[in-house]
Amino acid sequence: MNNYNQDNFYSCNAQENGITNNSCDNQCCNSKCEGFTTGVLSRNVLTDFIRITWVNLGDDPECHRYQIFDWSDGTPVLLKSDVVQLDPMESKVIDFTIFSSGYGDILDVEFYEVRIFNFCRSNTIANIFGISNAGIINEGNTVLFSQLISINGSASDCSC
Repeated sequence: MNNYNQDNFYSCNAQENGITNNSCDNQCCNSKCEGFTTGVLSRNVLTDFIRITWVNLGDDPECHRYQIFDWSDGTPVLLKSDVVQLDPMESKVIDFTIFSSGYGDILDVEFYEVRIFNFCRSNTIANIFGISNAGIINEGNTVLFSQLISINGSASDCSC
């Protein structure tokens, strides 16, 4: 990832939503909301859940919103939208099931996308993996932080 992208992980929630984020400057926080996406991924047949790993390497707490979409029918269906709050030097792991056939429930997501928001000169790194129930990382379903693609978002996407 080039320096421009590293320096421009935006969060627009600070002034619009009354949330103070010391890592944001006014130019960044007054701009429209931007986020990052994996793009639409084709689920490896062995992928049972999505794992998002987060680490805040900075000195300030940070809050980030993430969304998981099912694109199996050709249009996005929001499966999950939530926030992760990270203290300085803290890491977290979030798992979300995209395939299961137990207990009469059938969930079979063929195509999915992960979006993350609230990066404003952030010190947080997020990586996305497709994992099997056996804990094996599956080829083709891994998107590292430097591979995420910049997208525009709405103010509600960036609110924590």
